[in-house]
Amino acid sequence: MKLSNAVIIAALVEIINAPPGQRPPAFDTIARLMYPPRGISLLEQEDGVLLVIVKKWGFQYKHRGPKPKVPPLADCEGIRQVLSQQLAEVEIISVEDHGSQVWVFIKGVNSK
Repeated sequence: MKLSNAVIIAALVEIINAPPGQRPPAFDTIARLMYPPRGISLLEQEDGVLLVIVKKWGFQYKHRGPKPKVPPLADCEGIRQVLSQQLAEVEIISVEDHGSQVWVFIKGVNSK
């Protein structure tokens, strides 16, 4: 069974915006999302792989403190493990840290 893009976005938002005691430590470098369409982008690749781009800082709740010039590195393996458990119906190919973004490559997604 293939998952839709909306299910994947909902699962990511649920993980990222989880309460402090329930949020996985691998997602500590990603800010909570107030506006998911701005913080998460989906790109369909030619080979059927879905690229999910999650912004580390994004458009979060009012943050009045300073931001570091270089964002901290994301725990790519930890993010991959959490997403593999949450989205068991699809295959998480890889998770990559690209500075201010985290790229997640997912196979087995229904684009509709």
